[in-house]
Amino acid sequence: MKRLTVKQIERFIQTLESTERIDGDTETQKQGAISYLTNYRVRLEERGKKSVKLKEEEHGN
Repeated sequence: MKRLTVKQIERFIQTLESTERIDGDTETQKQGAISYLTNYRVRLEERGKKSVKLKEEEHGN
């Protein structure tokens, strides 16, 4: 089973922080995403989680 690690979340946050500013609306959305991802990472760390399981894809719709 695949997992998403706290370190991967942190790297994605850093990637978002390093992206260029497009306009006010996209900057607001980017900052919101960074905030939510940071809160998610912090909550995982508070609970002693270093990773979370990813849902497996369902085949045969």
